[in-house]
Amino acid sequence: LSSSSAASDVYKRQPISPPFWGSFLGLFFLAAVFSSITLWCSCFSKNQVVAFLAAVLLCFLHFYGWGEASLYFSDNTVYSFFNAVGISSHYNQMSKGIIDSKDLIYFLGQLFLFLFLAVNQLQKLNDNESSTIYRILFVCTIVLLVQILASFYTKRWDLTSDNRYSLSDSSKEFIKSIDQPIRVDVFLNGKLPQEYQRLR
Repeated sequence: LSSSSAASDVYKRQPISPPFWGSFLGLFFLAAVFSSITLWCSCFSKNQVVAFLAAVLLCFLHFYGWGEASLYFSDNTVYSFFNAVGISSHYNQMSKGIIDSKDLIYFLGQLFLFLFLAVNQLQKLNDNESSTIYRILFVCTIVLLVQILASFYTKRWDLTSDNRYSLSDSSKEFIKSIDQPIRVDVFLNGKLPQEYQRLR
């Protein structure tokens, strides 16, 4: 009893760290997007098992597939595009305690897109087939353009206690004082993660 009360006192004295809220927010958006994908898949089949399996497969591919596919491209632009389409890179940022405006817009865009597709599928029987296709293409284009624009105008919050993912003010001032190009030599050898092997 005394040990449990001591543990409770320690828990009360230690407030929840800010990175926890970043991870919690990432999990919330991840669950919301997965739920919208599941809802969309359920609109295609009355068989619950088929809809569930399709949703699991699509969620898995949307989370891991794009990032894995990006590793096969040496061009950095193509790599960045494929990596940005998938959920994994955006969720990993939040799980580290980094809240970026482009990640928030990405999750909101994905949530809106799949909910729109679900509603559109339910209304498909009453609408013209061609108008439905044009509407889907229009919404997908708008979501893509918004996310592209969001990648150029970003705001980032580092919730880690030591600001490990942010430059200090002195570092920023030092970089501003440099008036010539900086050369960085990176040595890549040995067993490296796959995302670093493409840089060799």
